[in-house]
Amino acid sequence: MQSDEKRRRYFILTSGRSGSTLLSAILADAGAEFAMPAPQAWNAGTGAMEGVDLHRASAWLRSAYQISPERPPAGIPRWRWGVYRSLGKAQVRRLLESARYIKGSDVDLMVNPAFRMGFLPSVIISYRRFEECAISSTTRRGHTTMEGLAAAYNRVYRNALLWLFSFGGCVVGYDQLTDPNDTSWVGPLAAVTNLPPDRLLESRNRRLGTASRAVELADLDPSTTRTFQMIDALCGRVIPTSAAVLRAQSERLRQAAPASDAPRIRAELAPLASGRHPELKPAIARSTWAWLRRLRAEAAAYWAALVDPRVPWYARISGPACIFVYAVIPIDPIPDRLPIVGHLDDVIMIVLALALWVRLIPAGIKEQHRALHKTA
Repeated sequence: MQSDEKRRRYFILTSGRSGSTLLSAILADAGAEFAMPAPQAWNAGTGAMEGVDLHRASAWLRSAYQISPERPPAGIPRWRWGVYRSLGKAQVRRLLESARYIKGSDVDLMVNPAFRMGFLPSVIISYRRFEECAISSTTRRGHTTMEGLAAAYNRVYRNALLWLFSFGGCVVGYDQLTDPNDTSWVGPLAAVTNLPPDRLLESRNRRLGTASRAVELADLDPSTTRTFQMIDALCGRVIPTSAAVLRAQSERLRQAAPASDAPRIRAELAPLASGRHPELKPAIARSTWAWLRRLRAEAAAYWAALVDPRVPWYARISGPACIFVYAVIPIDPIPDRLPIVGHLDDVIMIVLALALWVRLIPAGIKEQHRALHKTA
């Protein structure tokens, strides 16, 4: 149990301008570890309780999300997505090693990576009506649009609902938090965080001051209204951890082999790792030189296709012609006198000429010669 509590992390999910700074300051007063001091006074127009590591993690993970919500199938987008995600997760790990509570507008992108790293998330949703968040945001940022704000609101809070029902937690609304007569949020928040409820309530009453009250606003976007209603219906409840997450945690513990089994496991795997296992030697030998055999077969197939009379004449001469023209023109993009780098343009030109030549050979002829030389 102690080990589980050490790995427990609390994620305060917000779209921004939802009173999450006030909530975080109240939690910090009651003993929550944010790895930074709480502000002495809360002002409804400013945000705080977000460190440099969180902003860096948010920037990298948000950049990956903007490329694609899921991992792209291939190509440069997949490479960029993987780089951004890796950099973001490194910052998340660094952040979670120093703080047990984090809050921010992109924290919804950090919950599942944290679980995959071995931490145990608990979710606290800090929310407010979209119209109030949007009006507050437009007074601070000049580049916002209605569509962008609505998309960000729905993304954060729909992800938040998924993580809430997966990992458990509670919701705390701005209207409840800023109403001096409303204490419905105290019990669920204390149950999730194990913080003293009297300290939570005392801090709220001390920090609240004269908070602005909500006014009646028209529904600017039906989708955000539906999102708000789904969250608002959960007020006063403690959402338990899902059975799927509990099974995943049990499986993780089961797969952790006891220390006494380590010598036996290493002894069983040693022949496989070294390649001395008799059944693996032929397979290892085949895999070691397979790439060389494939390269030789490809080269022979393309050479045979080059002299095949069915290949058009322009396809045969395209590669040599490009290289000849490049060799005779007096322009050298990178001077050859530069060591190593000076021949980089020559290599690029040769590769492009070969790619053009391969592209112009009819696909059917290429496949016939590939099949012939593969079986030879």
